[in-house]
Amino acid sequence: MNRFLPLKITDYQSDKMQLTQLQNYIEAFLDSQQFIIDDVPLQYLNLNFLRMKSNYMDKKILFKITSPATVYVAINDLKDNPIPLDFLNTDFVMSVLKVSKLKDTPEKIIKAHTSLPFRVFKKNFAAGEVEINLNTKDKDGYQYLVFYQLNPIQSKQVVCGGPEKVISLTNSESFLECSSSSEYLNNQYKCQHAFSGKMMDVPFGIWSSNAEGVSAWIEVKFNKEH
Repeated sequence: MNRFLPLKITDYQSDKMQLTQLQNYIEAFLDSQQFIIDDVPLQYLNLNFLRMKSNYMDKKILFKITSPATVYVAINDLKDNPIPLDFLNTDFVMSVLKVSKLKDTPEKIIKAHTSLPFRVFKKNFAAGEVEINLNTKDKDGYQYLVFYQLNPIQSKQVVCGGPEKVISLTNSESFLECSSSSEYLNNQYKCQHAFSGKMMDVPFGIWSSNAEGVSAWIEVKFNKEH
């Protein structure tokens, strides 16, 4: 039974950020295949991950959330820390591997020659706008790992009678069809993969537009009312 309002994110800069799931061995940054995430603490695995550019230079990180959430920001521990003082140090550290072999090469081997420690900080936010003011000093920008999860302590419970059903999956009896503004790499990231239940940032595991940015859209149609 689902007792909490769903957590969704909106109004983020899709030309600088991409929404996916936090996992080991995925690309850490939007614009580079040379950095791979490793050593994700178990409690953070599969959280919503806002993948950003590898040299983020804005003074703020801005987006909106539909429910109260805990927002985590990890920063390279070898550089100065631009994260606001009201963020709590979790004492958890993740690794970002700098690799010389891309993970999509025929050898399918990742050869890491540098491991960068990323220290994790967190802060609770109410539903609405999330504004993280960064104390940036480096003109070349910073590398951030931003992820978040529902905060059930602050969220209002919603009592729903009956069992929970996911009606948007392609194998659901309610699913009719889907469409999208574009698809990346032909059929490898088509709209059906968004509703397969796999939700992994790999070919045939998620939908992606063809670099459209804020104008991209996806739609699903059902064959009956609920």
